[in-house]
Amino acid sequence: MDKLGAMTGARAMPGKVKAKKTEKPAGLPKDTVSKSEAGELKGVYAKPVFKNETPQVRISRVTPTKKSAASENQWSGINKPIIGTDENGTKVVFKHNSLGIFARIYPKSEMRKRDVKEVVASHIMKDEFDLPTVTYSEGYVVDDKGQKQRGIVCDFIEGIRTLETAKPDEIKNPDQAVEQSIVKGWMGDWDIIKNDSNVWLLPDNTAVGADFGFAIDDGITDFGVPNANEKVMKALSKSDNVDPIVNKIKDLSDDEIKGMVHRAGSKNVDGWKPELEKEFTDILIRNRDKLKKKNPFDNYYTGFHPTLKKPLNKLMYPLIFFTPNIDAPGCWKHPEVILDTLKALAGVYQMPLVAKVLGNIEERVIAWQDRNVLKTEG
Repeated sequence: MDKLGAMTGARAMPGKVKAKKTEKPAGLPKDTVSKSEAGELKGVYAKPVFKNETPQVRISRVTPTKKSAASENQWSGINKPIIGTDENGTKVVFKHNSLGIFARIYPKSEMRKRDVKEVVASHIMKDEFDLPTVTYSEGYVVDDKGQKQRGIVCDFIEGIRTLETAKPDEIKNPDQAVEQSIVKGWMGDWDIIKNDSNVWLLPDNTAVGADFGFAIDDGITDFGVPNANEKVMKALSKSDNVDPIVNKIKDLSDDEIKGMVHRAGSKNVDGWKPELEKEFTDILIRNRDKLKKKNPFDNYYTGFHPTLKKPLNKLMYPLIFFTPNIDAPGCWKHPEVILDTLKALAGVYQMPLVAKVLGNIEERVIAWQDRNVLKTEG
């Protein structure tokens, strides 16, 4: 849930993106694709490629600048992104999916898994669907105490805006913006629905997919709302740009989805494991099957879901933020997480005094729980 705001960029960001055209030789199946010069199959309909050897994944060492990204550029978010440079002197942004308040209900391993999901999901969108995307790679920083922290890295580029300040009609590539949103939705990224900071525009107003920390989750809707950015879909979606990408996802075979996950993970994740590959693949297959049964994305041009209309839409963001975590082990044992959601809801309804009271109670609950943890460990 980062707002890497006005000045973050994409690794391997294309200046101008053109759709790939693949000519199919006569007599071959429709999902046959051409090979690259290296002989590797590519594209959204590519057959999975499996090799015995494990590629060497580069892990960038990031040297932080004196100021954090949030401090230097007024960025916000739960993951505290950091501006720095890599070994080549390239300016980059480093972050680690700390999960914010929800870190209290998950094991520490979930934070690393979210980083891995972000790397894999971003490369599926960029490499498999050929859409403009902020891609992430492995990295780490060493803090002032000499402690090494693992995380992920993307390039830093001046002048990026988000839909928090930009308007949808400014987007240079509206059809791709819709496609990006739907691909994210298929990958279960509920954080894009009302989070306009997750739709980024390059200086030339090209929309890019960004921030995939909550992708590769079960479900293509949340609380009945399609996993797609509301601003983009309300302003730009139509049958001509929704149906083709939905049909493309629906037509993917199990093996094709497995191939996507395998390529993205084995090439870009250090210590890629078969069990992760299976878990991620199974999630995307289940989400494809849900899309086959019903396409929720056409609601944006056939008729909005009632919860997307005022005043009910004000209820949705805190609920969307909270409900994906209900199934987390021990969630209901953490009232501070529930209080945080209620505090957000009070903020949405412009009730600052209520939000302040709830925040004070939340802080006391957190302090009380932390004292109990110390006693238990002591």
